[in-house]
Amino acid sequence: MTTFRLTKTDTKNLNIDKNLDIHVQRIGPKIAEQYIEGMAKNRNISQTDVETYVRAMRQGLWREDAGDPIRLNSDGQMIDGQHRMWAIVESGCEFSFLVIRGIDHSAQMIMDTGRGRRLADQLRIRGEKYPSELASAINIYSGWLEERRLVRGGGNKKRMMIPEGMTILEQHPELRKSVAIGYGIARAVKGGAGRWSAIHRVLAEVDAIDADAFVNQLQTGENLTATSPIMALRRRLADDAVTQRKLGVREYTALVFKAWNAYREGRDIQVLSWKAGGATPEKYPTPI
Repeated sequence: MTTFRLTKTDTKNLNIDKNLDIHVQRIGPKIAEQYIEGMAKNRNISQTDVETYVRAMRQGLWREDAGDPIRLNSDGQMIDGQHRMWAIVESGCEFSFLVIRGIDHSAQMIMDTGRGRRLADQLRIRGEKYPSELASAINIYSGWLEERRLVRGGGNKKRMMIPEGMTILEQHPELRKSVAIGYGIARAVKGGAGRWSAIHRVLAEVDAIDADAFVNQLQTGENLTATSPIMALRRRLADDAVTQRKLGVREYTALVFKAWNAYREGRDIQVLSWKAGGATPEKYPTPI
């Protein structure tokens, strides 16, 4: 454990309590449990956040040098850090944390009140074009990588950490091209540029030429017959664009994939539908 003592000059210039004890501590499950047991009253635990941290720790994406400190009040009770400590317990990992002891009790009410950094912010910092749309595409496309479905965050209501999103982009740089295409489609048929970017990426992995032709006809509506599956999709999406209860990502993308499969097989469609529930639910379509 490395300890940093504040000098009188430090406390005066920083306007902080001279009794603060700041040190780096190696924390594993046993110490984490001790901090949790001695914790002051705090907000409710978000299991989604805990699982996000656990996943990052186990996948080697946790950065010891980039996290907020673990904070304890003047009574030695942890007032900030419970989600990270629970993640240490559940993951079985061990990491170094900056620990600050002796914080005034009143400081807790202003902790975690700022806006957290998002994947889109990091993409913007790196100079990516359409950073918000690209972040959304990465998030939705992660569902395809995990479950072969296009849903947000893999469909497990998980929160994606920035390093996870950046890793997906590094492994699938073609998403950048799909975002440029998805942006144009969304302007024509609505549905969101991130959603359409992920859709295009999946279709392009099946057949890049057909994917470009499919989305171009969907966007323009040119040379489509009344029974064309692309026309049926345009009609269904036009209905969705003006209704209050919008289709979720899963239902929306299932309709697109169903129309794509009919297009690839040369089949006509009068009315496009997909039944997600009920007594005879349809299987989520796999693009062919």
